[in-house]
Amino acid sequence: MTGSFRTLLAASVIVATTVARTASAQQSVEDLRAKFRLPVPEVGLATETGRFPRGAPGTSSGSPIAFGANWNDAFIGAGLQAPVRYSATGDADGSLSMGFGLGNGSDIAGLEVSINALSTVRSGVGNRMGLGFKAHKILANNWGVALGVQGVQLNRNGDDRNSIYGVVTKAINLEGTSFSQFRGFTWSGGIGTESFQTAGNLNTGKHGVGIFTSAALRVNDASSVILDWSGQDLNLGVSFVPFKSLPLVLSPAIADLTGASNSSLVTSSGAKKTGPRFTLGVGFAFKVNPASPGSAGGPAAGSSMLVIRATATQAEAERIAMAAARAEDERRRQVADVARTQTEEDRKRVADAAITATAKGNALAADAEAERNKNNALIEAARAAVAKIVSYDFDKDEIRDDQKASLDAKIPVLQANPLLKIRIAGHTDERGSDEYNLALSQRRAASAKRYLVSRGITADRIETVGFGEERPVDSGNTEGAWTKNRRAEFEITAGGESLKVPLP
Repeated sequence: MTGSFRTLLAASVIVATTVARTASAQQSVEDLRAKFRLPVPEVGLATETGRFPRGAPGTSSGSPIAFGANWNDAFIGAGLQAPVRYSATGDADGSLSMGFGLGNGSDIAGLEVSINALSTVRSGVGNRMGLGFKAHKILANNWGVALGVQGVQLNRNGDDRNSIYGVVTKAINLEGTSFSQFRGFTWSGGIGTESFQTAGNLNTGKHGVGIFTSAALRVNDASSVILDWSGQDLNLGVSFVPFKSLPLVLSPAIADLTGASNSSLVTSSGAKKTGPRFTLGVGFAFKVNPASPGSAGGPAAGSSMLVIRATATQAEAERIAMAAARAEDERRRQVADVARTQTEEDRKRVADAAITATAKGNALAADAEAERNKNNALIEAARAAVAKIVSYDFDKDEIRDDQKASLDAKIPVLQANPLLKIRIAGHTDERGSDEYNLALSQRRAASAKRYLVSRGITADRIETVGFGEERPVDSGNTEGAWTKNRRAEFEITAGGESLKVPLP
């Protein structure tokens, strides 16, 4: 182990000095196999020109994940590896990448496109270029799936192999669990061809498939610990966002922890291959057109209208309506009597009675209408109290003091209707990564639920869900628009067919 650590320390020095070297040693064909794939972290793709909110730490250290860039998202990255695989002299190398997104993974699907310089120092930027494509889709319950291809060569000097892969990813919010001291856990697993094979298969020229997987524990909002099997190497690393106001992500790691990938291989001169290697990924993301609308907002108006009937004063309204109907029958009877009346005095008396009955009937009908309007107003007020949103401060999930009244107003309605169930949907503004905003929106919904439960509402009557930044009510990029989008919404899911108005 002492020798390995000395090798890693020497590699760090070599990284700083290699840029000044004018040329590197001639590499054999075997040495130029596709072994310079330097992982660039999956960074938070949610910033805009002139303003850079926090990004999200990476969730893998060499293998793909199922989440990707969406419309307006773009990113740049760099990688460093010291020493490179199969280097007997401790040479280092770097990589560069850039890319953008099309479509949206939370709608039909998204497509991430990237272009990569697989070597910068040893081969020169532009001599080993490759393309990558990843079609990705976000599913319910924080699952994601993706199909991709990497290493599509752009020049003859490229020695990467075209590799096709499929991957699934699951993000888990740990808040409220026995591991609530951590923010979340992300797991990915997949299968791929060519470069996802073991190192032994690659170096014997085999063409087959291999498996890869990664697990990342989000320690806090700004850092995570990653264990990754890339198909060739077992990697252990960390990923962190050093600045809260800048989405710069750093992901150092030790690749090939066991040294098994190179243990039986030697160079053309007979020297032993390298063991564990130091890698560093640097990523930065931004919005290329923040003013354009994002994905669709909330559901269309009226799509889930609830037909709510009053019961608290319904009997009184029906009683008044029946009295008005009886008064109308009496008026018609008296009008009919006029035709049978022979004297002027009788006709006048009957006409006066008819006028009186008509006035009484009109008054009763007006009272019934007023009672119905009053009843409807009470129902609308109760429904509005349940539906009233709760707003949050930037990057916060705590209930503000000025928002507690909105939650308190829901409690009498829920108490008066024990069969009533609701869903709380958390939302964020567009600043922050998709993954970070999804977790933040879930925490906001959970905080509103905790408040209601603490006031006596049973937890099984409240469902929570988080939508992140995907359903804005205002697509602008101003502070006013962001304030509107940082919210929790409330929807009746059961028991609303016969809503009772709480007593004053």
